[in-house]
Amino acid sequence: MKNGLSGRLLRAGTAAALVLAATAGWAQSWKFAFMSDHRAASGMSPGVNTGVVASLAADIAANGVELLLVGGDLIIGNYGNAAEVAAQYGHFKSAIAAVTDAGIPVYPVPGNHEFQCKTNDVLTQYEIATGAWASAFGQALPQNGPAGDKGMTYGFEHRNALFLGLNQWNSDTNYKGNDNAWLAAQLAASTQAHVFAFGHSPMAMAAGAAAVSNRNDFWSLLGQAGARLYFAGHDHYRARTATRTPDAERSFIYEITDGSGGAPLSALPEPAFPEPNDILFTNLFYDNTRFGYTLVDVDGPVVTCRWRCCEDTGTGLVWRIADEFTYGRTDYSNAIREVSALASNHVADGSIVGLSIALVDGDRIAWQGAFGMADAARGIPAATDTVYHIGSCSKAFTAIGVLQLWEDALLDLEGPVTNYLPDFSMLPRFTNETPITVRMLLNHHSGIPGDLFNGMITVAPWSGFSACLRQALALDYPTMPPNTINFYCNSGFVLAGDVIEAVSGKAFPAYMQERILGPLGMDSSSFLCDKASISNRLARSYADGQLQVDEMMNGYATGAMYSSAPDMARFIRMLLARGLWDGSQILGTNAFHAMIQPQGAGLPLNVGHNLSGLGWDSVRDGNLDYAGRVFWKDGATLFHCGFVGCLPDQKLGVIVLQNTSGSQCDMIGIRALQWATLDKIGLHWVTNFVPPLLPAASRPQAELDAMAGVFAGKGYHRVIAEPGSLTLVHNAHLDSPDIYTNMVPRSNGWFAASDSARSEIVVTNIGERILLMERFADVWGKDTSIIGERVEPPAFSAAWSNRLNRIFIARQFHPDDILFAYPGNVTVTIAERDGFMLLQANEHYVAQPTNDSVAFIAGLPNRHDNSIRFEAMPGGEWMSYASYRYQDIAHVPALAIGSDTNGAIPASNGVAWYRIEAVAGARYGVRVGNPPGAMRIRIFDAAPMQIVYCASNSLDWACPSNGVYYLALASEAQGPFDLRVFRHLAGGFNDYDGDGRADLAVYDPVNGLWYVRTVAGANLAWAAQLGGVGQEPAPGDYDGDGRCELAVQDEAAGLWYARTTAGSNVLWQVPWGAPGLAPVWGDYDGDGRCDLAVHGAGTWYIHGAAGINIAWAFAWGGYGFIPVPGDYDGDGAGDLAVYHEASGLWYIARPDGSLIQWACWWGAPGLSPVWGDYDGDGVSDLALYDASAGRWFIVTLQGRLLAWGTRWGGVGYTPVPGDYDGDGAFDLAVYDRTSGAWYIGFVSGEIMRWSLAWGGPTLVPAGGIE
Repeated sequence: MKNGLSGRLLRAGTAAALVLAATAGWAQSWKFAFMSDHRAASGMSPGVNTGVVASLAADIAANGVELLLVGGDLIIGNYGNAAEVAAQYGHFKSAIAAVTDAGIPVYPVPGNHEFQCKTNDVLTQYEIATGAWASAFGQALPQNGPAGDKGMTYGFEHRNALFLGLNQWNSDTNYKGNDNAWLAAQLAASTQAHVFAFGHSPMAMAAGAAAVSNRNDFWSLLGQAGARLYFAGHDHYRARTATRTPDAERSFIYEITDGSGGAPLSALPEPAFPEPNDILFTNLFYDNTRFGYTLVDVDGPVVTCRWRCCEDTGTGLVWRIADEFTYGRTDYSNAIREVSALASNHVADGSIVGLSIALVDGDRIAWQGAFGMADAARGIPAATDTVYHIGSCSKAFTAIGVLQLWEDALLDLEGPVTNYLPDFSMLPRFTNETPITVRMLLNHHSGIPGDLFNGMITVAPWSGFSACLRQALALDYPTMPPNTINFYCNSGFVLAGDVIEAVSGKAFPAYMQERILGPLGMDSSSFLCDKASISNRLARSYADGQLQVDEMMNGYATGAMYSSAPDMARFIRMLLARGLWDGSQILGTNAFHAMIQPQGAGLPLNVGHNLSGLGWDSVRDGNLDYAGRVFWKDGATLFHCGFVGCLPDQKLGVIVLQNTSGSQCDMIGIRALQWATLDKIGLHWVTNFVPPLLPAASRPQAELDAMAGVFAGKGYHRVIAEPGSLTLVHNAHLDSPDIYTNMVPRSNGWFAASDSARSEIVVTNIGERILLMERFADVWGKDTSIIGERVEPPAFSAAWSNRLNRIFIARQFHPDDILFAYPGNVTVTIAERDGFMLLQANEHYVAQPTNDSVAFIAGLPNRHDNSIRFEAMPGGEWMSYASYRYQDIAHVPALAIGSDTNGAIPASNGVAWYRIEAVAGARYGVRVGNPPGAMRIRIFDAAPMQIVYCASNSLDWACPSNGVYYLALASEAQGPFDLRVFRHLAGGFNDYDGDGRADLAVYDPVNGLWYVRTVAGANLAWAAQLGGVGQEPAPGDYDGDGRCELAVQDEAAGLWYARTTAGSNVLWQVPWGAPGLAPVWGDYDGDGRCDLAVHGAGTWYIHGAAGINIAWAFAWGGYGFIPVPGDYDGDGAGDLAVYHEASGLWYIARPDGSLIQWACWWGAPGLSPVWGDYDGDGVSDLALYDASAGRWFIVTLQGRLLAWGTRWGGVGYTPVPGDYDGDGAFDLAVYDRTSGAWYIGFVSGEIMRWSLAWGGPTLVPAGGIE
């Protein structure tokens, strides 16, 4: 098409100079204007509001536009002949002289008033109107319109745009619509970057079947061509309407109704849109008080529209911009800036450790970003391709997998689940239940308890979760009848995964790889951590900024998938193409539309605005509905979170992934879509959803009184009827509930306080349920929810009365389950409050007994389990809830420290419990013998039952405070085991009273007498007889009671003797040794008992307390090597360490011969080794003492210096290692054998005790280093 300019409206000789060649592409910047409806009021001469039009023209010319579009009703019409209408056109031309004199071409189209003739003959009207139009504008306008409409309907190109002027009338009362065949041809012939259409009539207001059909075809043509603006007039106001095309593309188009060009302003309110209305989104702007025009700025792909309106201030006209919007910013500079700032702020405040994001526009990634750290400890930043758990975003993939099989006619969405899973069952509860269908699994309407998590999130992979879940469901009751209400249901998606396996004959991860992930090229995605591209780039897990264990998600179909932002962007691109990827249909069109259809919209209990799709949390969302269709899914494991959202009408999508608990990614993702929509199409999101406060309304007091009661939901709420109002006690089960008073009835039937409609409540009856509902709104959105159902206090039977106010502890809990760390899972409480039975688990729930063994959770908002069930078991009844089984904590047996016992894992994935009492600062050990399988050992404090320590098969732990602790032993396998719990000697081998502090012990080697006292001065032994000449002191805890015994070893005879300070024999003439073998006592097998160990000439012999040889003739050392016993790897067991004085080298190995250190240098001739853990980290350090100068040199095995030349001692002073203050770290202690004085200090050289008298010249320190 050629560019046609209206030379007749220009000064002679200027038209040719102003003809601008059409230029394809984006890199152009220019302006144009649109105005419409300039007629005068009825009866006003000369038929044009010349004053307003002249003012508009002057401002248009001053703004440097390159062309002006006019949308009809240039004149009032009402003429009788061609001369009269020509005169009116003349007045219009004169009024716009400022534009034409500036050489700006003008492109008008007629409106209905151009056809307004004093004859009622339509044909005559048309002939006069078209003739007059041709006379006024002649052949200067493009003559490429359809036959009979040339010069009135036309198209032309200017710079990088195609303009389409449309005549939609053939009389003043007959709207003929658009010639869509002609329009299609014009659009097909042009390759310009922009399309702008203008006519007289607003399309969004089309009424009548023919007009609507014509409008819908017209709108679809514009949308498919990429048009974003349609200008109209006719109505005498300025409005901006967001619309969408009615076809499958649902493209976005702004309709600008700008009839503010001088005609009498409409007194109509904001326009209402008649049905059927397939295209309306919402009115975005409306003004009927000012005259104005629309100024359009085209800058490459970016288009900015401004309504410039004039106000008469009394001293002259003032021009203002009252409405402005921009679209086409497809570099998304604003979105990138704002979202980057939002993500960076979360990283800066510690709420997110690492995050990756990708913004998708159609078939391209418009932007990728990464923030924070993927692995903070190792300094690895988050990258755009970092891999995360995507949590429940996995459900979207599972739904597609099911829908593929539906398209393949291999399953029926409406068919019962049991058609595919014959072994699926639940206990009967409701009468006349309809079957649970496959669709219900995908749309959260199955009625199945949603969160049965036993074994779903573990520290090691477990393939048995799905089978375990189905076993739990078979012993449980449904929460609601099927297809009653939307309850988020993880269990349903696990079953959906099982359906995929049953129908396809393939393992779920393999099916998803073959049908979805592989075809999409999602190479860093899987439902298993089975690819190097996943494990090599997987982000670590964090909560509250702290590193957490790496979690394994065993409910594959509901939340186990790993992915990266680029991979998920591929998924989004496929969705935006309605299932098409690289020429292949991953998901068919019918299945795609079925997936994003709102589910459960007709169910009375689904009261909220947001509705789920198949696999999608929301396909109707108040935050994003303004932009058209929406579907999004968020997901969270314990520590990773994800959000994937799509606006298919805008061809926009986003994926946000984070390695931190908290789901901030949801807000970031929504904001990203909102900013991207603003950049792309200029449409701003709703900034405040709080409605105006409606007037108060009177309600009979009897109605208010009938609303009072207790309503069970999460916990329970209480509604109190006051005179003329309600009081809501929210969370009335808590000690400090929230109380909302003076909730008065409003004209809409709801109750709200006097200051805001932010929160409204109502008590209503739905389906024979009396429900408490809340409607809440803020800047983020609004929704309606059921927060409680009325309940009455039950009568408790003796069985239930005996269970009240008791704590129940888990007896069946997968040993690797990470939820073991959460009190609401390990223990639950059944309490009585206000006459109600309250189950206190992760949340608080009202439970209503139905018989002596079963109680159901009351109220509707509960996605967890809905029943608690008791059964008789040996040793006391067990309770089942949420796939876990519990027993009254009173049945947990007490276990004395230092004792041995036999126990049993009571069931598969069972837990054995023991109650122990521990002392602050003391170190304890737990050893399990002959377990039925791999064993997880955990120590819990008594309140609030949080894990203190956790290990596998054996455990050593330091007690943080005095009190009762619970020991849990869990295994997948059922069966017996042997158990020993003991106390490590925290004070070295010199703690004789078990208080965690080393004591002062001296030994008379001639008479075999012992003298022991605490540092504080309490005598523990005085002249206690054990030993004599030739018998060397070898103190240690030989019975594992946490207290050191008086012990000696007779080197010549090779016999050992040990006795408690109270005089009880522990060892008596136990043979282990020979001449030349000196005692090197220690706990070499980590069982908490000192072993019989001797060393000589580099050879070790160690006999365990359990009677088993630990080492026999083990060569480690030699001539010039000094044994230095200690725990050098922190595993709770002693190691073989020797120090070579001449070279200063250390050699350390475990009793099994595995190497810890070889030829580690720390020493020099004249320095003696002193064993001990001097920094309290549980690992022995390399310590040396210079007896000639009394100086200490200490370093850790990792090379961290603890002491260098610290002076503590001197000639004649013997080091006596031990922890004398009970802080877990050894101190510097020396004994002056001449005076019998002790000197004890810290590693820093500060004094702890000075010159404590305990000993004398004939007494040697027990445990001293000679």
